[in-house]
Amino acid sequence: MKKYYLGISLIIFCIAGFYVYSTYNKPHKNLLNQKAEFVVKPDEWILEFDTDEVKALNKYLNKIVEVEATLLDVQTIENKTLWTLKTGSELVNIQCEMDPRFIKDAMKHAKKGERVRIQGLCSGKLMDIVLSQVVCLN
Repeated sequence: MKKYYLGISLIIFCIAGFYVYSTYNKPHKNLLNQKAEFVVKPDEWILEFDTDEVKALNKYLNKIVEVEATLLDVQTIENKTLWTLKTGSELVNIQCEMDPRFIKDAMKHAKKGERVRIQGLCSGKLMDIVLSQVVCLN
């Protein structure tokens, strides 16, 4: 009887392990081939978060958002390329963590002061609005 329970436990453990492994190693979406769920203007987007952050989070969180704005800064930190986009507010910007699969093409358009059109997954708002897996659409 103990061998039976041990066998069943081992099977359940293997299935759970496979699920965890496959979920952890699941590839990211290719946002370059996806249509944005929202196309926003930076000023209006900031105002929406400032007016009602909970409502804005419910609307945009983990959704594909397209935005066109002026590029303020480009940084590389720990193998991650971050773009900062200017908004109408001096206190809040849009932080974009670029998708490493498309960074070479994106860097061709990475000139400070130029307007760029990007889309990415909205990760929420801390001090700035944060987008991840960002691709450049220019």
